[in-house]
Amino acid sequence: MFNDHPVVGDMSVVADLSGVAVGETRASGVRVWVAGALLSPTADLSLSLDAHRFFASEVPDGFSRDLGIELNLVASYRLWEKLTMLVGVNRFLTGRFFRQAAGTRRDIDYAYVQATLEF
Repeated sequence: MFNDHPVVGDMSVVADLSGVAVGETRASGVRVWVAGALLSPTADLSLSLDAHRFFASEVPDGFSRDLGIELNLVASYRLWEKLTMLVGVNRFLTGRFFRQAAGTRRDIDYAYVQATLEF
């Protein structure tokens, strides 16, 4: 897998397990469920998909413990022996906590293209 952080995902919306703050509102004690799959249809192509489901242990009264879900899809293709291209598309589906604390239902999207050259 190509995750920057295998437990908390690529996007760093939830950067670590200590918690997350939205404005003045803080959720702490993050719990994460992680699932993923890797498919290599050819020797040069691989596709990975992982999902990270975030919950908080402690939130202010009246707030949801549901932080959200991060989905990461990465395609890797070896163009030449020492050159590989990566394309990633990520989405963070905001949970009720973010909606309550931020006052919006807006999800977060992130995409990138990367080249890796070995020498």
